[in-house]
Amino acid sequence: MFIGPTSKWWPKQHNPSSTPAYARETYRQSLTASRKWRERIEIRTALRGKDIASACPIDQSSFVDVLLDIANSSETA
Repeated sequence: MFIGPTSKWWPKQHNPSSTPAYARETYRQSLTASRKWRERIEIRTALRGKDIASACPIDQSSFVDVLLDIANSSETA
């Protein structure tokens, strides 16, 4: 599954001028808010067990790491 600018999972608040670490943490904070539990369930359902490719450089952590953490979590609603 490719995650890029046209993907449902691409961060809406993505700022190309921010550092990858800042973008990742901003995205993590936006998704870990308690009111976002439905989105986390949707991410887990859609992405768990999938191979994921992104437009992000492979040698840097990115928002895709956040998606993978959520997809592989054991959180329950």
